Amino acid sequence: MNLNISLEGYVEETINRAISRGIVKTKAEAIRQAVLMFGKEYGLNEPSLEEITLVDKKIAEEMAEIKSGKVKTIPLAEIEKKYGMA
Repeated sequence: MNLNISLEGYVEETINRAISRGIVKTKAEAIRQAVLMFGKEYGLNEPSLEEITLVDKKIAEEMAEIKSGKVKTIPLAEIEKKYGMA
């Protein structure tokens, strides 16, 4: 989607500060980041069915590798003991 907008005052100053501090490189990038944060704040970034399906498929593949013995797992208690977390 292409969009032309006019930004003034506080919003323009905020974008310019984000660029000058190296947080973003362009005004467009600043706006994209702001929209992503808006989506996160209001729970609008729900995963798509395709993303969920791909994650489920990968989990199933990894579980099959563990069950077949191709991948060795380490008990949490062993990791905690090794790193002094127990």
